[in-house]
Amino acid sequence: MSKQIVVNTAQIEEYQKVMEILTDTAKWLNEKGSTQWNDLLSGEDVHNTKKAIEKEEVYLVSQQDLIIGMFVLWENQSQWDQILWGTEPVNDICYLHRVALTKGAHGRKVGIQLINAALSTAKQNNKNKVRLDCLADNQYLNQLYKNAGFQLKAAGKTANEFNSNLYNLYEKSL
Repeated sequence: MSKQIVVNTAQIEEYQKVMEILTDTAKWLNEKGSTQWNDLLSGEDVHNTKKAIEKEEVYLVSQQDLIIGMFVLWENQSQWDQILWGTEPVNDICYLHRVALTKGAHGRKVGIQLINAALSTAKQNNKNKVRLDCLADNQYLNQLYKNAGFQLKAAGKTANEFNSNLYNLYEKSL
């Protein structure tokens, strides 16, 4: 039996499910000692997920009819992206954010499948490059992105307008 994954654009009626996945991931990160995505734990949504769903930039990923995760592909730079990457024309570039697994998907090598699904989706959307950022001290994620073929473009970047963390920037040509 095939365990093929299916990617669908999230619909507004799936907003609560998307937020549940994001909040569960934030809790999981918090339990591991990370402050990443803590805004979700305090009821804030700094990425305005509802608007991203309306703009068809949020994707749910399923396997055997079960949702296993989600990701967000922004076609325009957010303020966050502008701070980290600089402001530039990005017609052929998209920004990958909020890659998140459902509770039952952890530890099953689903993360790389979500990343590959995001890359395929970006290519289908006629993008030539995908960019992302992650905490510089998260060795697991940094290795995951390298294993997925992303090239490190900058290390130890700051976004002082938001926090004092250091971030690594990755890019992959499609």
